[in-house]
Amino acid sequence: METFLRIPEPFAGARPARPIEFRLWRPLFDLGGFDEALPTRSTAAALALRNLDLPEDAQLPVQIRPGPAFRDRLVESPLLAEYALTDPAELPESLRTEAWSRMCRLGARFDDLSVPDRVRLTGLLAGVGLYRHLATLSPGPAEEVPKNPRTLLVRARIAHARSVTERTAASSGASVEALRDILACADLPATARLGAATTLVVLHAQSRLRDPAAVDRYRNAAHELTRHLSPDDDWLDLVHLSTYWRAVSFQPFLAEDRRRTQEELDLAESLARRLPGDTPEQRWIRDQNLHPLLETRTKAALWAGDADGALAFATELRDHDPLDGKVHVQLGDVHVRRGEPRAALACYLTAAALGSPYRSLAWCKAAGVMEPADAEHALMCAHRGDPAAVTPLLRLERLARHRSDGRLAEWAGRSARDLRMGRSEEGELCVPNS
Repeated sequence: METFLRIPEPFAGARPARPIEFRLWRPLFDLGGFDEALPTRSTAAALALRNLDLPEDAQLPVQIRPGPAFRDRLVESPLLAEYALTDPAELPESLRTEAWSRMCRLGARFDDLSVPDRVRLTGLLAGVGLYRHLATLSPGPAEEVPKNPRTLLVRARIAHARSVTERTAASSGASVEALRDILACADLPATARLGAATTLVVLHAQSRLRDPAAVDRYRNAAHELTRHLSPDDDWLDLVHLSTYWRAVSFQPFLAEDRRRTQEELDLAESLARRLPGDTPEQRWIRDQNLHPLLETRTKAALWAGDADGALAFATELRDHDPLDGKVHVQLGDVHVRRGEPRAALACYLTAAALGSPYRSLAWCKAAGVMEPADAEHALMCAHRGDPAAVTPLLRLERLARHRSDGRLAEWAGRSARDLRMGRSEEGELCVPNS
């Protein structure tokens, strides 16, 4: 006999359980849950929180932060609606941890904080993905800079937040200029200036700012600053040097020099694998360094036509960070490139099971390696996971027409057109900014 399960009446009004996203990304929601196994990107908040209690000359590097749309995608679930906020003070007090309350207290008097405390707080706001709030803060008067050059760090973080939330040429230019100011300031620590230089290398190697001459210029500036590092004496200098080699490998990549690209990534990897992991902080920093490096190595191997190498790096990344849906999607993509649809499907379904922000993207990609009948179901799951995404609807329309399902094709096409009205092409894919 088939069993029918129902919720007993006394529990019908109970608060529903938190979805898996809360468990995996809790530090972004309330600065709690650090004693749990977490995706590496959750540990940005942990390191930024630790920095609140460290002196300004002993701040820990935060190498991975959630992208500007990352948090928005996480809180789309109705079960997480209370965490859909812009200002940290909007979180009800009943849901705050002491760490979150502390962040709110500091934020309430931001303009009166010391410069070191403003550096710490802006780092924490970025660590939990509250870029819209960070963008509203005042960078302070320019005359503060000669008195305390670290004001430039605050100004750069606020400028970056405005750039990624406003997405205009003016805000992007202001963010780049803020990084240049840091690089040019001889009174700042060499590691801060090196971070600005390597960021400028990456920015000018990618997207709308692509400028090979600027990549060369900032690479040379970064190289000079590495002379101040002592990786044999200070483990944090290993981090900075590994990050340097990963960033500047964009230069030979742009020149299509595969040998040099691999050699420089080899250097980055050799340094990353020397990092200690004796304390939680060391493990978080080590993992934050290795995660983007393995991503880069996977992409570089695919670019070089090394399918076996790409699989090895992507598999290691999956094993290194198994609770992050993105790494399963990336491994699935490698399997697709290798002509291994069954293995790819397993990866995409795992990513979907890990929830937002990659659930919808994973279902959409899974549809591409499924039989048509199953693909329809997967695309509907992708649409339900992200109703604002156009891609699943367009693919569903094509698939339905191929299967002569006129009603489904008409509905999907009409829904896609309705979504596109008044929108640019940006944001149409079900891909979170991360």
